[in-house]
Amino acid sequence: MFRTKERNLLQLNKVAVFERSGQVLRVHTQWVIFAIILLINTAAALLISILLVRRPYAPGEGALIVMLLLLAVWSFGYAMITLVPLMEAKRFWLKFENIGILTVPVVWFIFTVQYARLDHWLNKFTGGLLFIIPAISLVILFSDSWFHVYYSTLRPVSESLGPLVIGRGAWYVVALVNSYIFNLMGMAVLIWCAVQYRDCIAGRPWP
Repeated sequence: MFRTKERNLLQLNKVAVFERSGQVLRVHTQWVIFAIILLINTAAALLISILLVRRPYAPGEGALIVMLLLLAVWSFGYAMITLVPLMEAKRFWLKFENIGILTVPVVWFIFTVQYARLDHWLNKFTGGLLFIIPAISLVILFSDSWFHVYYSTLRPVSESLGPLVIGRGAWYVVALVNSYIFNLMGMAVLIWCAVQYRDCIAGRPWP
């Protein structure tokens, strides 16, 4: 009777219950669906990057391919965080996920300036400077001694499957601001490019 009530309650909370060797295994179906969507996103990003490699070169194409690959890393890492039950495994995949999270905004900005052909200033040295904050962030994340500077606390959202609930450390805020700056600069470059293109079309005489 008590088992039936527990089973009904878990089903109402969208939790599937299975019995294995006398133990009750709880699988949160909403997190499984969430992880599947993330894996589909990963596959889509990889497929698009492969298709782009096979196309003729265009300005910004290389940066766009790298950005798609990093988005695949981001999405796949998030999916694995959601699917693995052990906290140590979640912590590993969180570090892996951040490789994409921290570098995508910078590569996005590089793509926009290359696409707009405003990259005359961009070389190996100046490009490397753009990655200073992401590089420091990754060193902090992969260091057990400094990990708490980025994530002050970590706890799973549920006992089995699901993402992590994070506490933001001091350097997390620095990395977040850096990401927003590059995202906004990239958007500004594309808006400028669109305005310039519109003015060019508007000033072109009709045949």
